[in-house]
Amino acid sequence: MKPLEDFSDERLKLHCIHCGVFLEACDANEDHVPSKCLLDRPLPDNPPKVTVCAACNSGFASDEEYLSLLLAAVLTGDAAPDASRFPKAAAAIRRSPKLRARIEQSRREQLTLFGESEVLWAADAERVERVIVKNARGHLLHELGEATPAHPKSVAFFPVARLSPDQRDAFEYIDEGSLLPEVNSRMLQRVLGIEPLTDGWVEVQPEVYRYAVMQNIDEVTVRTLIRDYLATEVVWTLD
Repeated sequence: MKPLEDFSDERLKLHCIHCGVFLEACDANEDHVPSKCLLDRPLPDNPPKVTVCAACNSGFASDEEYLSLLLAAVLTGDAAPDASRFPKAAAAIRRSPKLRARIEQSRREQLTLFGESEVLWAADAERVERVIVKNARGHLLHELGEATPAHPKSVAFFPVARLSPDQRDAFEYIDEGSLLPEVNSRMLQRVLGIEPLTDGWVEVQPEVYRYAVMQNIDEVTVRTLIRDYLATEVVWTLD
């Protein structure tokens, strides 16, 4: 990714986007958005980062690991994923039998209408949502230079394979005309073509992670597509 310097209002970045603490009054560090565990090694050049308090940054670690392992299990059909495809997930599973057991317990099998066996994975929705919202807040700060209200209006995640063609088209469509980027923000630079968007999306790593930010007068929305499998959407109402 091309590095884009953020020239938006620094006063909007004085507090942790997750807990609200004044950053100069606490230990703070850079957080990758998206979470590094959701990307493949080697990491892309210049991945998006934002400054948050160290306590929040470390506080998401277990949920981030859970989501990365769950995705590896879903995509490989095995709670002990192939180390050549998901080396970090495979290593984490080997280190923690309890974690493997937790992932295995989420595996379900059911018969389809045609009598075939279908594997489903029952995600811990609260843990998944925490990671989705965490990254969405980070994307907003990174792209628009703005913090968000504490609680989203809505959070949704779903396998794209279960969407109808019309639903998939609606998810993929990003209304660039609705964007009202903050002056000097990274998103404004993208809209102006300094690092062009791809059909409205910011591609962090091909076929692994991309995100989009849409803003209008009343709402701001962040969508992500993770490993061309998990579609997410977080919406905040603006005051």
